[in-house]
Amino acid sequence: MSILLGDLHIDAAALETVIGTVARRADLCVKVLDQEGVIRAVNPRGLDLLQVQRDEFCGNVWTDLWDGESQQRAIQAVQQGFSGVANSFTGTFQTGDGVVRSWVIEVVPLELQEGGKPSLLVISSDVTSRPYTMDASPDAIASLEALFEANKAALHNLNNIVSMTAGAARILSRQPAADKIELLSQHLHECSLKCNEAIARLQSAVEAVEGTQKPKG
Repeated sequence: MSILLGDLHIDAAALETVIGTVARRADLCVKVLDQEGVIRAVNPRGLDLLQVQRDEFCGNVWTDLWDGESQQRAIQAVQQGFSGVANSFTGTFQTGDGVVRSWVIEVVPLELQEGGKPSLLVISSDVTSRPYTMDASPDAIASLEALFEANKAALHNLNNIVSMTAGAARILSRQPAADKIELLSQHLHECSLKCNEAIARLQSAVEAVEGTQKPKG
């Protein structure tokens, strides 16, 4: 896979400068885990995002730094990665400044030279819409967590609707029989119900979050 596309040949030294510059400026935390799941390398920009120093970050088992359900997802992602399967997940992670943020994590097995030990490339992207600190009120934290879950449900159902409508369009373009049209109608109706439920949950979660932000008098 090419890093840059075009008709200009870039030598290895120049390409290293390109990659290094991107690594410093991109809002990504990039890590390499060894065969034990220990963090062996991290990009400088990643340390800035996490608000930690290299010495206190590298050398830790990466999955030990997560908590709760997010930790279980991290463990599963690492297991899949060492099985040769690239995968991703979302989770919440507290940075060094005490702020809880939402992340999209991609875990990619690294190609090995002959006789090399397995390792993983882990890329974290901060997708937080509204961060909160660990000393926030329990009501505020619960409301934000409910909002995250409602958002995930809404996105899941929207993805289903997109897939269903695309499939329906293909079937309807092939002179469908009446039984196929009836089946499509049933599936679309079920999807609409799920979407309405997800929208209601999302609206309720947003209102709950807004309620925690209002001053109490």
